[in-house]
Amino acid sequence: MRNKTNNKIFRSFKYPATLYRGNQCRIIASLKQFLDDLGAEKVFDAFSGSGVVSYLFKNLGYEVLSCDNMQYAYHLNKALVENSHHTLNQQDISFIFQNNENPGFITETFKGLYFSEAENRLLDRVCFNIHRMKHPYKKSLALAALGRACLRRRPRSIFTYVGFHHDTSFENLKTTLKDHFLIAIQDLNRAVFNSGKSHQTICGDVMSIQSVDADLIYLDPPYPTLKGDNDNSRRYHFIEGLCTNWSHVKIQHETKTKKFERYKSMFNTIEGSRKAFEELFNRFQDKTILLYWNSMSAISRDELVEKLISKNKKVNVFELSSKSSNQNHELFGREYLILAK
Repeated sequence: MRNKTNNKIFRSFKYPATLYRGNQCRIIASLKQFLDDLGAEKVFDAFSGSGVVSYLFKNLGYEVLSCDNMQYAYHLNKALVENSHHTLNQQDISFIFQNNENPGFITETFKGLYFSEAENRLLDRVCFNIHRMKHPYKKSLALAALGRACLRRRPRSIFTYVGFHHDTSFENLKTTLKDHFLIAIQDLNRAVFNSGKSHQTICGDVMSIQSVDADLIYLDPPYPTLKGDNDNSRRYHFIEGLCTNWSHVKIQHETKTKKFERYKSMFNTIEGSRKAFEELFNRFQDKTILLYWNSMSAISRDELVEKLISKNKKVNVFELSSKSSNQNHELFGREYLILAK
């Protein structure tokens, strides 16, 4: 049986603040209110992204299966959700920073784009060593920390433009890349904990997963929006490359940012998203579904509710409160949970 989480346990929530687009840090407190009364033990977080919701489920005593098609998201979740004990010690850190004869791929390929030449050489050295690490959880912690450091060293924490623009009005830019990495290691180490349950992380397309051992399905897919795209691989292609060592991505060298070809997903288009929802609702018809929806989505809330009702689901809709202000609504839209049982 899952023990309902008391306030003392919830106050131990130590997930490091994330700069990952679409992360749900704003709504964690509101989301928690819906979870204790659902009568579920195992949860499938089908689009886990930054990992903060999977981490919340773990914190609340659920057995968690998390999935995402981005390698960076996979390593975040593996490091802080699936991993219950392992941290990076000083010996690990010394190994990560030791000299090596790396091929200098980052220095050569991304010269002058995102970081200084010295920072690129550091990334080549550190990345080469991390990918030599044998321990899977330590490797995921290191990759998650390195990605976090790169995000914090970039203004606006994205890779959709080039140039350094080390404007000191950005507080994070006053800290070196190396120090950001060391701070990230400390932050992630502190967040590792044992919930007493077994957890699993998958990297892949959720549409290819046919069988899930869970009684609660949490869905927060990359909705196509009316104001921009939902392509995280475009925003984070550089740290995605770090996590894969550029082993299975095809860099588009003709582009200014040296991004790679977009991952295939049904959610890349509005019509594809409609078909994906239909398929997911059919697949999980006998499960409790908790669906996050944002008013900036190109697919309406009413359309999703009607689809769920057509599957003989009893549906309730709740508006979430974040640190509310008109400005927040303009930035993030209005946020809802759709509960279908």
